[in-house]
Amino acid sequence: MFFSLKYEIFKRIRRKYLPSNYFWGRVQTSKMSRKLPTAVRWCWFNDKTWQDYDKKVNEQLEADFQKKKKKIPCSKEHHVDLDFATDADIKKNFNNMELEKNLVGIQRRNDEPMKRRAVKREVPNIFKKEVFYIPRGFNDYILAAKVYGAEVENSINKTVTIFLCPESDVKNQTKEINKAQNYSIPIVGDDFLVDCITAGRRMDPKTYPLKIGKSDDKKRKGSGEGSDSKKAKWDEGEEAPKVASDDEGPPSELFLQDGCKWTGKCIYKKEGTEYPFVMKILESKDKKDKKKISGHIKWPTLKKSVTKFKGSFKNGKIEFEEYEIVKGKDEVEVPMKYKGKVTGKKISGEIDDKKLTATFKLDFFGRDDEDEKKKDKKDKTKDKKDKLPDLLELLKPQAKFNGVCFTVNTFAYSVFERENNSLQGTLAWENPKRKTKFKGSLNSSAATFDLEETMIKKDDDEPEKRVYHADGVREGDKEIVIYGTFLTQAKKKEDCLDGIFEISV
Repeated sequence: MFFSLKYEIFKRIRRKYLPSNYFWGRVQTSKMSRKLPTAVRWCWFNDKTWQDYDKKVNEQLEADFQKKKKKIPCSKEHHVDLDFATDADIKKNFNNMELEKNLVGIQRRNDEPMKRRAVKREVPNIFKKEVFYIPRGFNDYILAAKVYGAEVENSINKTVTIFLCPESDVKNQTKEINKAQNYSIPIVGDDFLVDCITAGRRMDPKTYPLKIGKSDDKKRKGSGEGSDSKKAKWDEGEEAPKVASDDEGPPSELFLQDGCKWTGKCIYKKEGTEYPFVMKILESKDKKDKKKISGHIKWPTLKKSVTKFKGSFKNGKIEFEEYEIVKGKDEVEVPMKYKGKVTGKKISGEIDDKKLTATFKLDFFGRDDEDEKKKDKKDKTKDKKDKLPDLLELLKPQAKFNGVCFTVNTFAYSVFERENNSLQGTLAWENPKRKTKFKGSLNSSAATFDLEETMIKKDDDEPEKRVYHADGVREGDKEIVIYGTFLTQAKKKEDCLDGIFEISV
């Protein structure tokens, strides 16, 4: 009697104050976590180049490496020896490995251990400068985030940049979700981690909004809380997190922004052929009640042909048209119109041509960080321009500044002798009027030259040298312009001048 009463009190305390998986969460990590791919690259040196291990061996090497094993089999005849304190210990075994990085061990033959090859492990820094919060118990996710360069916090705070909350654990993270929303921290599901590792780069967290899966709702209905209730009930004193419902799903517009990539295939039913293609959105604009998009499409199996497209998106429906061929005129035809539906991260539809019975399918691949970086740079340059001080603030009484005044002096440039890359000629100056000789060398591969001009000063008849360096050639309004810099070499500092020159050809 006393024992049952004590156990009942314990159950009530646990339900109210502890998450449901508090005691067994760490034990059942493999059930709660999805199997993660690996972006780590293992390879061995064959005296000339680095060779990758095949996919299965690569995964096995990484898995055993995380288990801190010192001897890992990589084939029937070979194994990888990781029993080294530093990479310097590995380099002692080889003569040409002084500059190599990421060395972790040596591949040895099982029957002749002295026959050896260097082995290195390369880890992409996918989550550099990112700070994750991942719920307790998801040890595989925590380890993966750390391996690929992220820091992991034990609680939600202002330093956290991404909250990784697996959908299976949403109910237990109610307080953390609300706290993250207060700090405007992006909340993503575990598919964000999987896609980042698969692509080998950081994806945009905005395209992975947290949602409550339908499978979770079914479990709640069968748990004795009332099958008629459409919304899940939360523990007393807790507020349900403000996340997207099952019916809404992630907004499709998030995946139709600048830099978004889609991969899929075009299927011709009559011919029974499939053509894979990659669609990248380079520009998206919101106009009235619809979104305008444009970009290019690559066809890898059609001799890497490239076409331009433009289209629109409205109320879940997308229409776009290939209107120009950039590459591969003999492989593709334009115009070609497409119509389809966008549901989350998928697009499906058909080619708008009665003669062709063809359909297409696309899956969202990710978003280029380069486009975001370009936008950030533009925003920063705008901010810098906006932050320039007003002249009224600068030109105050007793203010002092340093400056340089340049004068323009015209000259006529004549080449009277050239042998291979050696040049000789004259320069006729307007102010003061005089002629000087020069000689120099031409760098034909880089389209530049270096000249040395010798002048005689009228005052004391001391020779003065001026060295010219042509930086390149550009198109002017009506002619070609050679431009560069010059430096005057003289005994007196006040006579040592430098500047720029232009020659119209």
